[in-house]
Amino acid sequence: MAKDWTQSIFHIKFQKITRAQDLSSAMSNVYSLEKFKNHKRGKSSKPIFFDKSEIGLLLNVYSRQVAAGNWKDYAIDQLPGLVVFSIFKNANEHPIYTIVKQVHPSGKGREFFVHAGAKQLSKSDQLSNALRVLHKQTIFA
Repeated sequence: MAKDWTQSIFHIKFQKITRAQDLSSAMSNVYSLEKFKNHKRGKSSKPIFFDKSEIGLLLNVYSRQVAAGNWKDYAIDQLPGLVVFSIFKNANEHPIYTIVKQVHPSGKGREFFVHAGAKQLSKSDQLSNALRVLHKQTIFA
Protein backbone atom coordinates (compact mmCIF):
# COMPACT_ATOMS: atom_id res chain seq x y z
CA MET A 1 0.00 0.00 0.00
CA ALA A 2 1.25 3.45 -0.95
CA LYS A 3 2.04 6.05 1.69
CA ASP A 4 -0.63 8.73 2.04
CA TRP A 5 1.07 12.09 1.38
CA THR A 6 -1.78 14.12 2.98
CA GLN A 7 -0.99 12.79 6.44
CA SER A 8 2.57 14.10 6.37
CA ILE A 9 1.45 17.59 5.22
CA PHE A 10 -1.24 17.66 7.92
CA HIS A 11 1.32 16.64 10.54
CA ILE A 12 3.69 19.49 9.52
CA LYS A 13 0.90 22.09 9.54
CA PHE A 14 -0.35 20.89 12.91
CA GLN A 15 3.13 21.21 14.40
CA LYS A 16 3.39 24.82 13.14
CA ILE A 17 0.04 25.69 14.68
CA THR A 18 0.87 24.25 18.07
CA ARG A 19 4.23 26.03 18.16
CA ALA A 20 2.53 29.35 17.32
CA GLN A 21 0.04 28.73 20.13
CA ASP A 22 2.91 28.12 22.54
CA LEU A 23 4.38 31.48 21.59
CA SER A 24 1.07 33.32 21.99
CA SER A 25 0.54 31.92 25.48
CA ALA A 26 3.94 33.29 26.49
CA MET A 27 2.86 36.77 25.29
CA SER A 28 -0.58 36.94 26.89
CA ASN A 29 -0.31 40.46 28.34
CA VAL A 30 -2.24 42.99 26.25
CA TYR A 31 -1.40 46.70 26.53
CA SER A 32 -3.36 49.64 25.16
CA LEU A 33 -1.03 51.60 22.93
CA GLU A 34 -3.45 54.55 22.85
CA LYS A 35 -3.19 55.03 26.62
CA PHE A 36 0.59 54.67 26.48
CA LYS A 37 0.86 57.22 23.65
CA ASN A 38 -1.32 59.79 25.45
CA HIS A 39 0.51 59.28 28.74
CA LYS A 40 3.93 59.72 27.16
CA ARG A 41 3.01 62.96 25.40
CA GLY A 42 1.15 64.38 28.39
CA LYS A 43 -2.03 64.90 26.41
CA SER A 44 -5.51 64.49 27.76
CA SER A 45 -7.14 61.24 26.77
CA LYS A 46 -10.54 62.95 26.60
CA PRO A 47 -11.34 64.71 23.33
CA ILE A 48 -12.39 68.36 23.41
CA PHE A 49 -15.60 69.52 21.74
CA PHE A 50 -17.66 72.68 21.51
CA ASP A 51 -20.74 72.15 23.69
CA LYS A 52 -24.27 73.09 22.62
CA SER A 53 -24.21 76.62 24.06
CA GLU A 54 -20.79 77.35 22.51
CA ILE A 55 -21.97 76.17 19.09
CA GLY A 56 -25.00 78.43 19.52
CA LEU A 57 -22.76 81.45 20.21
CA LEU A 58 -20.48 80.65 17.27
CA LEU A 59 -23.32 80.14 14.81
CA ASN A 60 -25.06 83.33 16.03
CA VAL A 61 -21.99 85.43 15.17
CA TYR A 62 -21.45 83.47 11.95
CA SER A 63 -25.06 83.76 10.72
CA ARG A 64 -25.10 87.55 11.22
CA GLN A 65 -22.00 87.95 9.08
CA VAL A 66 -23.32 85.56 6.43
CA ALA A 67 -26.52 87.63 6.26
CA ALA A 68 -24.38 90.75 5.80
CA GLY A 69 -22.51 89.01 2.96
CA ASN A 70 -19.10 89.08 4.68
CA TRP A 71 -18.57 85.38 5.39
CA LYS A 72 -19.37 82.39 3.22
CA ASP A 73 -18.23 79.15 4.90
CA TYR A 74 -17.03 77.59 8.14
CA ALA A 75 -15.29 74.42 9.28
CA ILE A 76 -14.88 72.64 12.59
CA ASP A 77 -11.69 70.66 13.13
CA GLN A 78 -10.72 68.52 16.09
CA LEU A 79 -7.05 68.07 16.88
CA PRO A 80 -5.41 66.47 19.93
CA GLY A 81 -6.03 68.81 22.85
CA LEU A 82 -8.07 71.42 20.95
CA VAL A 83 -11.02 72.10 18.68
CA VAL A 84 -11.06 74.84 16.01
CA PHE A 85 -13.93 76.77 14.40
CA SER A 86 -12.61 78.35 11.18
CA ILE A 87 -14.41 81.09 9.25
CA PHE A 88 -13.87 81.63 5.51
CA LYS A 89 -14.77 84.40 3.12
CA ASN A 90 -14.64 81.87 0.28
CA ALA A 91 -14.47 78.10 0.58
CA ASN A 92 -11.15 77.80 -1.30
CA GLU A 93 -9.18 80.33 0.78
CA HIS A 94 -7.41 80.29 4.13
CA PRO A 95 -9.65 81.05 7.11
CA ILE A 96 -9.98 84.74 7.94
CA TYR A 97 -10.78 83.96 11.58
CA THR A 98 -10.23 80.94 13.77
CA ILE A 99 -11.76 80.37 17.19
CA VAL A 100 -9.82 77.82 19.23
CA LYS A 101 -10.89 75.98 22.37
CA GLN A 102 -8.11 74.18 24.21
CA VAL A 103 -7.25 72.81 27.63
CA HIS A 104 -5.86 75.43 30.01
CA PRO A 105 -2.12 74.86 30.66
CA SER A 106 -2.91 74.09 34.31
CA GLY A 107 -4.99 71.14 33.10
CA LYS A 108 -8.19 72.51 34.61
CA GLY A 109 -10.72 74.43 32.59
CA ARG A 110 -10.64 75.64 29.00
CA GLU A 111 -9.25 78.63 27.10
CA PHE A 112 -10.66 80.32 24.02
CA PHE A 113 -8.62 82.21 21.44
CA VAL A 114 -9.67 84.24 18.42
CA HIS A 115 -7.09 84.58 15.65
CA ALA A 116 -7.06 86.56 12.42
CA GLY A 117 -4.44 84.70 10.43
CA ALA A 118 -1.39 84.40 12.69
CA LYS A 119 -2.41 87.38 14.86
CA GLN A 120 -4.13 86.63 18.16
CA LEU A 121 -7.05 89.01 18.64
CA SER A 122 -8.37 87.83 21.99
CA LYS A 123 -7.96 85.25 24.74
CA SER A 124 -10.44 84.38 27.47
CA ASP A 125 -11.70 81.56 29.65
CA GLN A 126 -15.25 82.21 28.34
CA LEU A 127 -16.24 82.04 24.69
CA SER A 128 -18.62 85.01 24.89
CA ASN A 129 -15.77 87.25 26.10
CA ALA A 130 -13.43 86.01 23.38
CA LEU A 131 -16.03 86.67 20.66
CA ARG A 132 -16.51 90.32 21.68
CA VAL A 133 -13.61 91.28 19.44
CA LEU A 134 -15.65 90.08 16.44
CA HIS A 135 -18.66 92.16 17.51
CA LYS A 136 -16.56 95.30 17.97
CA GLN A 137 -14.74 95.15 14.65
CA THR A 138 -16.29 96.07 11.34
CA ILE A 139 -15.61 92.87 9.49
CA PHE A 140 -15.04 93.29 5.77
CA ALA A 141 -12.13 90.85 5.50
